[in-house]
Amino acid sequence: MKKNEMYIRDKKEKNLIYDKSGLTSNFTSILRFGIAVALFIFFAAIVNAADVVIEAGKIGSDGDNLELQTAGTTRITILDSDGKVGIATSAPSSELDVSGQLRINSAINDKIILAGSQSGPHTVYLDNSKGIRFWDNLNSELVRITNTGDVGIGTASPAVELDVSSASPEIRLTDSDQGSSNEFGKLRLDAGLFEILIDDTGGTDIAIQSDGDIILAPDTGGNVGIGTTSPAEKLDVNGNVLAVAYFYSSDERLKTNIKPLDGLKIISGLNGFSFDWRENGIHDLGLVAQDVERTLPELVSTNSDGMKSVKYGSLIAPLIESVKQLMEQNMRQNIRIGELELQLSQLRDEVNGLKK
Repeated sequence: MKKNEMYIRDKKEKNLIYDKSGLTSNFTSILRFGIAVALFIFFAAIVNAADVVIEAGKIGSDGDNLELQTAGTTRITILDSDGKVGIATSAPSSELDVSGQLRINSAINDKIILAGSQSGPHTVYLDNSKGIRFWDNLNSELVRITNTGDVGIGTASPAVELDVSSASPEIRLTDSDQGSSNEFGKLRLDAGLFEILIDDTGGTDIAIQSDGDIILAPDTGGNVGIGTTSPAEKLDVNGNVLAVAYFYSSDERLKTNIKPLDGLKIISGLNGFSFDWRENGIHDLGLVAQDVERTLPELVSTNSDGMKSVKYGSLIAPLIESVKQLMEQNMRQNIRIGELELQLSQLRDEVNGLKK
């Protein structure tokens, strides 16, 4: 037998010749090879051949299954029962079952079609210039992975590593090691509002508006902690806060039972101290909450741990009234001093007149 020839041998030693040089590695050659295999099987059935020999390999049968062997090893198996094809496996469980790597190499854009019996075919495109694209059965692109590794969901031109585009896009993160109560969070963009949701309790935990405003726990009524994991107030900061100004709600329409203060009496009941903070040893000046509570209990707050804090801002009112009271006292004293000085001057004039 000549090199690069293939023959079918039957019991009468009759040979059917086929040139093997046409079996190349590209897709067209694979298709030709499949057709050739079908022809060989057909010819073998006609001549009642036991095996089809290809130089060092053969196409034969194992029971009712069809096998392609090289170097004494079965490479391809076609099951007689259901026609499933196995490559590098003798027991294929799908129509095509490959035990190993599958490579498709073509000069044109590569394409894999995944057809489902329920809703029609879905398509995966492998494109040298556009990357990997996933299309649905309505011929709409769902996902794209570019050649640079960027992933686009709902967009064919992702601008960052993960780019999600839809009418109200959401990204969900799940902590899967929490048993039956897995925790998860969402990132959502809707109507110009960027929201962060935790456990999807129905409320937004953090919302950032298109104008830059940040709303913390607008729906859940939760507390926010900075520098602490157990905030006791709406905003609990464990550390310094720097701001240009602080504004307090103070409109008269929000208040009732408005009364004047005796500022001096209130302030005289308070004591200022110098002290060192236990946590960091920093020296400071201020009040002691327990001391303030005896005079102004309404300015002292106690949290669930029993720790007390002072509403320093409200001390401005008695301080203002104290200054006004002191100014009034000072004015009265100045008037009295003026009167006394006048009387003293008159007495001096009288004394001087008597001496003459």
